[in-house]
Amino acid sequence: MPKQDRYCLNTLRARLLDHPVYAEVASVEDLRRFMEDHVFAVWDFMSLLKRLQQDLTCTKVPWFPADNARAARLINDIVIGEETDVDPDGNYVSHLDLYLRAMADVGASTRQFDTFRSHARVGTSVEAADRRIRRKCISLKTMMWSTHSRRIEPISRSAYPLSKAVNCTRIA
Repeated sequence: MPKQDRYCLNTLRARLLDHPVYAEVASVEDLRRFMEDHVFAVWDFMSLLKRLQQDLTCTKVPWFPADNARAARLINDIVIGEETDVDPDGNYVSHLDLYLRAMADVGASTRQFDTFRSHARVGTSVEAADRRIRRKCISLKTMMWSTHSRRIEPISRSAYPLSKAVNCTRIA
């Protein structure tokens, strides 16, 4: 790995480790409450990722090559890891399912997310499903999930070179 990339990763890692959320999760009960909200962010990330996959790759039949093969490869690699990672027993499992298992391990409730997911699966809009569960976040500072994956405009498949999208100097 080039020296600049190592420096960038080390800088970002240090910033991540200094994130204020760590100070707000001081007990197992805090962790449970955090996970009960954070599971929505885990789900939302995958929704955004699938939207990017729709916009940057071909997910329709008939299939045609993506305009930007590098972006398509990046997105598809991330999707593979998120949808079909390998659990400790060697089985394929999504990161969402791994997170739900971890919630069970610490005694966090999955009731709100399970209810939300059951509404969304039968066609209820994400916004309406969220209203139905009347979810309240533990702290606006630490947890807000969005429906950005449903609201973003389609991404131009060649307007923004991937090399600029992942340049660490552009990360705020």
